[in-house]
Amino acid sequence: MHLRIMTRQHQNYVIIAIAIVVLAVPFSLLIQHPVAASESSDTIRSISVTGVSTTKVTPDRISISFAVETQEKTAQQAAGANAEIADRVITSLEAAGVPESEISTSYYSIYPVYEYQEEPVSCYVENDKTYCPPPVGRQVLVGYRAINSIAVESAVLDKTGQWIDAAVEAGANRVNSLYFSLSPERQDEIRNSLIPMAVEDAKSKAQAALDRLGVSITNVLTVNLDSYPSVIYPKRGFEYAAGAPAATPVVPGSQEVSAGVHVTFEIGGLPESSSTAVTASAGENFSITLDSNPSTGYHWEVSSIANNQLVRLVKSEFVEAGSGLLGAGGKETLTFQALKEGKTTIVLDYVRSWDKDHPADTYIIQLVVK
Repeated sequence: MHLRIMTRQHQNYVIIAIAIVVLAVPFSLLIQHPVAASESSDTIRSISVTGVSTTKVTPDRISISFAVETQEKTAQQAAGANAEIADRVITSLEAAGVPESEISTSYYSIYPVYEYQEEPVSCYVENDKTYCPPPVGRQVLVGYRAINSIAVESAVLDKTGQWIDAAVEAGANRVNSLYFSLSPERQDEIRNSLIPMAVEDAKSKAQAALDRLGVSITNVLTVNLDSYPSVIYPKRGFEYAAGAPAATPVVPGSQEVSAGVHVTFEIGGLPESSSTAVTASAGENFSITLDSNPSTGYHWEVSSIANNQLVRLVKSEFVEAGSGLLGAGGKETLTFQALKEGKTTIVLDYVRSWDKDHPADTYIIQLVVK
């Protein structure tokens, strides 16, 4: 008996997801509390956005796992029969055009096989009645099973069906799995082509959010690229039925590939009159009073809180100006409670209840809780 173990000498390719990055997280607007840009009083306001770019590509790598499974009365017989068939499978694959460097043994096992067998029982007659005791069984060793998994990894996709046929005809009785994937070089190529478009996507999302606030992008502070791959789902393993057609169709198709970037932009143009900085202690209430006129349908409400674990809205009250004129405005006071230490941003919008997407004004509170 000669057991042929194959090892690959070529560079190992990592089977990765066709999707370089599957990141469909909606962008999040975060207008951060001003932080010192230097030892001066200058501050930096920013917005952090996730941009995504997607395309479809055809994989350039194939990975197939074949299995040769044999069962005989002894371990030696099982191993010998398995080695003979596995050698034929490897030789057949090489003859079909698979280089020796792309064939490897990925798994090998020999283990005993047991079968539950019931022992015969003796019945007896007593008082004209026949009695039979319950059957007694035990696990009986019936043989040994040997399994040899042979892997093929290649960049040649158009011969996949021929290789499956060749392996099965030579004695492989199972195809455990079939993967399509991207080579590392192809991953880098696609990723590099998608990154610029993902950055543009992030920029357009940020500007769309800032337009309603009357501010604009002035600089880029940070750029983070998503670099982790996710695993594609392989085709399931399948038994190859005897008498199956000789031409096994295998079509790689196309897969969706996405690249994501996280960009923090510096923003400018925020009017001083539409923002304020507040410092409060945890547990303390603070109030913001703004001009308001409910007779027009408008009122102030909280549009967003960057971190709602730090602060909550307690109440909102309107007080008329006292002029006595019909439709006269007044002051609306929003009272907040600081909950715990940290920095956050509160955005207030002056809106009608039926048209909250088009605020007439916006007021921003930069909050520090000590």
